[in-house]
Amino acid sequence: MKFACAIGIALFPSVSWAFEPQLGSGAQLLAVESVSKNVLSIPTGPYSQDSIQSISLRGDLQRRSWRVSSGFTNTTDTAAALISQLEAEGFDVVFSCDSVACGGFDFRFGLDVFLPPNMFVDLSDYHFLSAQRETPEGSEGIWALVSRTVQAGMVQINTVAPTGVSEELVDKEKALPSGARADQTPEASSATNSKINENVSTSAILRSQGHIALSDLVFATGSSTLTQKTFVSLQDLSDFLNNHPDQRIALVGHTDTEGVLSSNVNLSQRRAVSVLELLVDEYGVKRSQVEAHGVGYLAPVSSNQTEEGRQSNRRVEAILLASNKG
Repeated sequence: MKFACAIGIALFPSVSWAFEPQLGSGAQLLAVESVSKNVLSIPTGPYSQDSIQSISLRGDLQRRSWRVSSGFTNTTDTAAALISQLEAEGFDVVFSCDSVACGGFDFRFGLDVFLPPNMFVDLSDYHFLSAQRETPEGSEGIWALVSRTVQAGMVQINTVAPTGVSEELVDKEKALPSGARADQTPEASSATNSKINENVSTSAILRSQGHIALSDLVFATGSSTLTQKTFVSLQDLSDFLNNHPDQRIALVGHTDTEGVLSSNVNLSQRRAVSVLELLVDEYGVKRSQVEAHGVGYLAPVSSNQTEEGRQSNRRVEAILLASNKG
């Protein structure tokens, strides 16, 4: 059974998101993820000297993505249209760039982007923009990433609004699970493990499927260093582990097939260890509940022949192990 129509997900009783893009009748909403009282990092400059210049705004966050199957011309025109819409709504555009000017691979992988199929990014053809406006309640911020596949345009928009200042988002037919596509059944959506969400809890996914991808993690390019200390997936995972001290997990790092196996195994192992250390140091998880491993490119979930597939394969998963005996 497929969802007939879904345009949003109700999470906060009074949240009206700062910006509703006009993407045309050919735009299909693919994913929605909302988080209260968190921080959104908004790039204000290109990738340079191993980092992306940015500002951080606190509030209620939302990530959304769309597939634009008709009416899409190119990334530049779509980005220009979004800029015009933002300026008309009182936003100041603080940064705009194309793939080369942004910093290419390094810039894109410094962003919190949905995994395929909810977002595809062509590293040779994307456009980024960020904007901000001041309100009596505080600052509102937004960034948008526009790219394309062979068949369609792709758009992701991340927003942050002061906590509790807007109206509830309501769907027309049935709420779309966070990170799900409108043409997927609930079972197919959870099977992709693309997002941890409020409709299917971390513990439910771990217990029913035995593993879950921590798909919001962002590492510095070619490094095992996480770009920040706060991630929704790790908060959910730590809540589960701290509330169930008898449960144990293995963190397993994965890569694409670029480079030799030994180097990829080493990198994937170090990334899994970084996640372990963050869970222990920042989230209070007992070290005895977590172990870390790396398998490089030996367990792909998608083809490595496309950039989209390689993005899917670069991940860290949590695998539920046997319970502690005592």
